[in-house]
Amino acid sequence: MPTPFRHRLVGAIVRKQLFVTLYAYFVYAHFILNVIVVVICLLMLAHDEKTDVVKLCQNAIQDPQAKAQCTGLLNITEDIFISVAAFVLFIELCKSIIRSLILLDIDSNRLRHNCHTLCEPTPI
Repeated sequence: MPTPFRHRLVGAIVRKQLFVTLYAYFVYAHFILNVIVVVICLLMLAHDEKTDVVKLCQNAIQDPQAKAQCTGLLNITEDIFISVAAFVLFIELCKSIIRSLILLDIDSNRLRHNCHTLCEPTPI
């Protein structure tokens, strides 16, 4: 049974090594950019949060128990940011690994195909 044209077209586009390679490098660059952004945001959050928490909670609130609750609540933001950033980076890392495996599979299929066409003797 012949495959419809759109399935053959999608397969041809997906199997084009140039497209897959470009997309894989784009995913790698996006992952590295995400790591840089997370590190910068974490440094800024950790540095600015400590001074802002002290100013906000110590100067604005007079009750000692409320000061402790305020400080504890605002310190949670760093933990939340770290957990969300770790989850996003994990997803990006998984996508990069999957793209690498697809690229390696296409390379190995291409090499295998080239070897079969070059190594088989031609009939006389």
